[in-house]
Amino acid sequence: MKKFIFFFKNYCYISGSMLLFSLIDLLLWIISLYCVGLVFWILFALQCVYFVWWLWKIFFIS
Repeated sequence: MKKFIFFFKNYCYISGSMLLFSLIDLLLWIISLYCVGLVFWILFALQCVYFVWWLWKIFFIS
């Protein structure tokens, strides 16, 4: 039972993170329609940093 709860908690965390990641991706796509340029590349870099931080948190902290 403990393993199931641990798995379920991790599943919810990963699903939530991926949902947030896809929302950030959607936001970048909408911004890129109106403002292609420096703002888009800054946001893309922030998204990459967030993704690396998310992977680091999953594999090394938990």
